[in-house]
Amino acid sequence: MPTLSSNMSTDGPVGLAVNALWLGCVPYRRAHRLQLSLVERRTAGLLSDTLLLLTHPPVITAGRSSTLEDLEVGRVVARACGCDFVECERGGRLAYHGPGQLVAYPIFRLDCCGRDLHRWLWMLEEAVIATAAHFGVEAWRGAERGVWAASGKIASVGVAVRRWVSYHGVALNVARVSFPAGARFCGRTAPSYSSLAEHGVEVEPRVAGSVLGRELSALCGLTWEMGER
Repeated sequence: MPTLSSNMSTDGPVGLAVNALWLGCVPYRRAHRLQLSLVERRTAGLLSDTLLLLTHPPVITAGRSSTLEDLEVGRVVARACGCDFVECERGGRLAYHGPGQLVAYPIFRLDCCGRDLHRWLWMLEEAVIATAAHFGVEAWRGAERGVWAASGKIASVGVAVRRWVSYHGVALNVARVSFPAGARFCGRTAPSYSSLAEHGVEVEPRVAGSVLGRELSALCGLTWEMGER
């Protein structure tokens, strides 16, 4: 289990700085347990808003809007590609995480957006759009949740909320991501997905995560500093 860095102490008053940590590559189930632990600390007022930045080994997840068909297809595709399959409480349907993808899990109290969930989702998308712009890529919202660029969808967004603390979050395709065949992720087939790399941007997920963290913190009126495990 990843541990909290020195700038993520639960001692003392909760401040206006984001507790941010780059975790590297972490299995999905382990990262999920860490999120739940941090949500409990955040709701108890023992921790400031916290941002986990990481990548996952290949995994297919099913959000709370998944249909019975989604669940069956997800399990079949996961077995075929040898990756994990996990049902979770975030919004949305099937999603894929894997190498080349930056995952950001903000454990944030939603006072930063007036406890308006739609506003919070907008802020997450806005942070992705600003991150893409930082690397010279024009991106925008579409008719469905997420962020697009000229060559396709580059980021997916899905959250869960407990006692006005949000968890789960954003998956931004930094490098070219190899989506498994046979399933529709977020209702889309793999060819409709894109990445920063497909727009000529060669950057490590950790670097993209640092930019995303700064942009989200600024939108929330918070200061920012990232540590490592």
